[in-house]
Order: sequence, then C-alpha cells, then structure tokens
Amino acid sequence: MKLIICRVKYYKFILRIAISIVLLAFIFYKLNINIKTLFKIIVDYRYIFIAVIFPTVIIPFIVANRWKSFLTLVNIKENTFSLINITFQSTFLGLLLPSAQGYDAIRMYRIEKRHPQKRGMAGSTIIIERIIGLLCLCSVGIVASFFVPDTKIKWMIYIFSAAFILILFFLYNKQCYKLLHTLLDSVKYFKKVFGYLTNLHKETYSFPFDKTIIYSVLLILLLQLVNTFIIYLLFLSTGNHVSFSYNLLVYPLISIISMIPITFSGIGIRDGAFIFFYSRIGISADTIMCVSIINYMLIMLLPALLGSILYIFNTLKSKPKVINKDKFK
Repeated sequence: MKLIICRVKYYKFILRIAISIVLLAFIFYKLNINIKTLFKIIVDYRYIFIAVIFPTVIIPFIVANRWKSFLTLVNIKENTFSLINITFQSTFLGLLLPSAQGYDAIRMYRIEKRHPQKRGMAGSTIIIERIIGLLCLCSVGIVASFFVPDTKIKWMIYIFSAAFILILFFLYNKQCYKLLHTLLDSVKYFKKVFGYLTNLHKETYSFPFDKTIIYSVLLILLLQLVNTFIIYLLFLSTGNHVSFSYNLLVYPLISIISMIPITFSGIGIRDGAFIFFYSRIGISADTIMCVSIINYMLIMLLPALLGSILYIFNTLKSKPKVINKDKFK
C-alpha cells in the first residue's frame, strides 16, 4: 500500500513538472517570444531595484505581523522574527508544491510542529489569513472595476467574488457545517487525515474574527497594495505606464488563477493570466512575459533564496554534535 502511494505521488510530481514545462513552452511558441531578447526590454533598472526592497524587507514584516495577530488570538505566542524565519523557509520548501500558495501547507506543518498541543488551532490561523485575504482581494478588484472600462474583466471579478462567497457560505453556514462534519465523521478510511480536517474546520468556524478584523484587514490591504505596486514598478521599468486602477483590478484575478493546483508555484498558469489580461490594453507579449518572470523572481525566488540560506543554517545549527570517544580514553 505504501509503495503504491509513493508511486502515485511520484507520478503526480512528474506530471506537474511536465504540465509546467508544456504550458511555458506553449506560451513562448504561440506568442513568438524570444528568450534571448526578453530582458533587453527593460529600459530602467532603477524601478526594479526599488521593487526588490518590498519582498525582502516590507512584505515579510507585514505577513509576520498579520500572522502574529491571528496566533495571539488562539493563545500562541511567537515573535515577529521567528515567523519571518518560518515564512522564508516555507517559501523555499513550498516551491515544488502545486499552486502559487503551496508554501501555506509548509507554514501549517511548521507551526503545528512547534505547537503540537494546539493541533488544528495553529493551522487554522493560516486558513483564516487566506479567507480574509481572498475577500479583500475580491473587494479591491470590485472597487477598481468602477475605474476600468473593460466589461469582460469586470464580470470576471464579479463572478469570482460571488463563487468564493458561495463556497464560504457552504463551508461555514450552521446547517452546512453540521452536514459537513457528519460526512467527515462517517469516512472509514484515512481517519487521521479526515480527523485533522474536521478539527481544522471546527477551529476556523469558531475563530474570533471580530477581535482582529480591522487590524488584519488593514495589513492585508496594505500587502495587496504593495504587491500591486511591484507590478506597477515592473511595467514602468519596461517603459510602459499601466494605470494603478487597472493593476488593482487585474492583480486579484491573476492571484486567484495562480492558486489553481495544476503546476508548481503556479508556473505557466500565472504567465498565461498575465498575458491574457495585459495584452488587452495593448502591451506586447514579450513585455508582459518579462514582467511576469521578474515578478515571480522577486515575489517567490528571492524570498526562497533567503529561505534556503536560513534552512541550511538552522539545519546545521540543530545538527547533533558527535562526541569524540577518544577524548575520554
């Protein structure tokens, strides 16, 4: 049985790599994008240097303080720098997980491991983060839609928002809550997994939202504005001025699409979404692909690089020392 599970995981791993490569190859071929000249599109590197500050300094502090506020409400004490450490390492370890939010699974594992007595409760803080984050994304997109004339994109953010609210209603409506728990309790196989999911759902259902909603929403909105501003700066580095309102409308849609767990870190899916939305305002595919790749490098690969350094350092630090027996002879 274990051998079959390992093989299934291996085949899924290979399949996702293949899908990522095929999607990227298709985009480059279909749009006739030249890799050699891709980064020659950048005309002003100063904007990129400014953009680097956000994922390395500002975003980690926003994410850590947002997470800390949720953990405090469930009586889990963690300092900001420990959470920054966990976030950076999780970004590194989550690179090979499906969807752009794969690192959340690593964060859940790490925080649960640090607080085993709070099983389910610790992990629920990340689910809460994501729920409020998606609601804020949808809200920002809806507000921005009033300043953008493209009707098709407007309807996309409205549909995504309505679908997400319906899912939340199903998961957290009192009657649906009871029905879902009845179904989960009736599952005979993988009792540990479904038991954890039941506990996780219970903790998110009873989470005291009202005690942190204003503070957390402000931090999440700030994070989303920063991420949008990075894209705005990257387009400026290519000599293209894209209105901030258009970025605010499109960024939530790209973020939501990137969460689809088909490829690793959303590779290919994200790039395709970038090209679909920004080509509508007359920007060339080469330019959009350049911005998409640099955005991925700044938001994911740069923090992952810092996370890999921290991971190696912490691994070496926690490695047990070998006692030299000859010393005692």
